[in-house]
Amino acid sequence: MWKLFIFLSLTGSWYTDVYGMHKEIASPGSMKSISLVSKQDTVMPVVIIVRKDGVAGKDCDFSGNRAIQDAIENIRDAGPDKPYLIKVYPGEYAALEVAAFNSKESGPGNYAFIRGKDYVSLQGTDREQVIIRGELPDNLGATFSYESYQTMYWHAHNSSIKNLTITAHNLRYPVHIDGGATGLSDVYTSFKEVTLIHYGNEGDAARWKSWHPLGLGLSQGQVIVAEECIFQSPSWPLYMHTNSNFNKASKLIFRNCRFNGTGEHRLLACLQSLGSHQQDEVRLENCTWDDGYIMQANDVPYLSYKREDQHYNHCDLKITGHGNSPFLWLPAFRGEVLKITSKASDGGAVSIDTTSSAFALIMGNNENSHRYSTTVTGEVQSGGYVRRKGKGVIKAYARGCVDVGEESTVKNTYIKSLGKRLGNCTVTPKTLRMIVNGKKYEVVFNQDYIGEGIKSDSIPAAYSNQQIIAAIQAVIGEVAEVSLWIAGNDYFPEFTDYVTRAVAKEPIQKGMAVVYDPAGKLRRATGIEHKIGGIALDDMLPGEKGRVLKKGYIAAGTAACFQALVEKELVVKKGERLGIGTTPGILSRSATGKPFYAIDDNVLAFNLQPR
Repeated sequence: MWKLFIFLSLTGSWYTDVYGMHKEIASPGSMKSISLVSKQDTVMPVVIIVRKDGVAGKDCDFSGNRAIQDAIENIRDAGPDKPYLIKVYPGEYAALEVAAFNSKESGPGNYAFIRGKDYVSLQGTDREQVIIRGELPDNLGATFSYESYQTMYWHAHNSSIKNLTITAHNLRYPVHIDGGATGLSDVYTSFKEVTLIHYGNEGDAARWKSWHPLGLGLSQGQVIVAEECIFQSPSWPLYMHTNSNFNKASKLIFRNCRFNGTGEHRLLACLQSLGSHQQDEVRLENCTWDDGYIMQANDVPYLSYKREDQHYNHCDLKITGHGNSPFLWLPAFRGEVLKITSKASDGGAVSIDTTSSAFALIMGNNENSHRYSTTVTGEVQSGGYVRRKGKGVIKAYARGCVDVGEESTVKNTYIKSLGKRLGNCTVTPKTLRMIVNGKKYEVVFNQDYIGEGIKSDSIPAAYSNQQIIAAIQAVIGEVAEVSLWIAGNDYFPEFTDYVTRAVAKEPIQKGMAVVYDPAGKLRRATGIEHKIGGIALDDMLPGEKGRVLKKGYIAAGTAACFQALVEKELVVKKGERLGIGTTPGILSRSATGKPFYAIDDNVLAFNLQPR
């Protein structure tokens, strides 16, 4: 049976219950529980009042600079049937020296001024006047562990923080939540009408540069909801990372929040997918930001280190929402797969013989490849690897579903490169058979690719990935290009007002400007268009449905995974305007109509009101 926790705003000694009836609350100091049992099975919280300059037992339950933490530590019976609400009156509750970060259970790595507790919530009476401040001097020495100190360490189940401000200066974070993979499993936490500010670190404290207002490391099944909050930082104001090997996805939700990044790098968010192997959701609804607009995602450090956990797609994120400010998506994942792309002028065709002895080692048929349904138009996963048809400028390819990256794991081991996977093939050679553009090819691997790496996972393979790719290229180089491809970088946030899917009328390359024909199908935009339908986020053949960025920001003239195609050697400078040139779908400086404008070097905006 569900229990509904209702935290009411109190006035004097009275509150109004869900039925509109006035009831008297316990007097300050008594800590008497107020419960309202109804057909809705409502549990009212015990209300504790704290004041910075109050008198305990007279106008509050706890007073003084440490009143909030004193109240939390005094609670020993909180639970689902007896939640607590600590009501905080105006004042600055400040920890300004090392000794003040002394909440119960504080220790190396997690010193905190205030530490949360399950079923205990905080509610300020005034967001601007209730301030919880954490700050350390910036001259405590080059070896002092500033990263071990945070204003609040909030590991608390079924708890909320509402209507107050929390700051940090020369610390790790204003609020820190990180229970590892399982420490906060299925925990629910909410923030509402809260301002979180990290003022940055100087002097000796400058070694810690992750100045996030809310430091989040999510556990499996954990849910965090922030509503009508402000996040401010000299660095990126939105940050989270998952952990490894979840059995249930986590969820992070922001509604009607404001993100103020005051730094110079235009970075709004860093979302780190560290090997949960789930679809962890980050949801943004009606959120705003200005100068910091770059949303970055990466997998550093990838925490899964066992062989069976080296999944090829490192993007375990599902980013959803609507009504947000425009953003520039810049994924930077690892997780490389072997890719063979046809060079045929008609697009060609590529397939792999799954019975060849090297296939299961370096291409697919293992490592839970079925866990990932591709988001890329035209890709078909079958037999443990992925194929894509081609036509004209859109080339056919086959790619693997095995991570063959050369980087070490977090345990400093090398276990997944092509050389490590092939091993010593001098006694028993291995083969990879392919059909490219209708012709059969066979690559024979007959060298000792692992070398001294066979003795220990701490030693890399003797042959590099590029050396082995060169051996494959030597066989099929005239008809196909062999490369490494990062599948995780193909993901794009699923904001419904920015991204749609539409059917192509003609071949469309990823990055082309497109418009809709009268039947609602996509075609390449030309120089006479009055309105751009968007930028294609996929290669599309006629009849295929692909992703389209309807409006927003897109990179141009760079090596970004998602970018608008521009004329050769065109360098986009801030303030420039571009349109469609003589080649349909391709942006040019010499176009007549120019619906694209550069908000920064190599960053274009379109279908938006000018900033």
